[in-house]
Amino acid sequence: MSVPTAALESSICAPLPVLGQNVTVPLVTGGEVTYAALDYAASAPALQRVWDDVAAYAPYYGSVHRGA
Repeated sequence: MSVPTAALESSICAPLPVLGQNVTVPLVTGGEVTYAALDYAASAPALQRVWDDVAAYAPYYGSVHRGA
């Protein structure tokens, strides 16, 4: 068993906000629960910060065809 050191404790950070982490889904029995994404094999959800930055850049994005 190891004892945590000050360096180890300072390197532990809070989880980063993930897009859709507070999504709730209805239950057949009537209530709601927080959605649990159990299949990250295909694609994991984006970090909220990344989504915000992409959304801020999107109005300025344009695609130019090679033949233009």
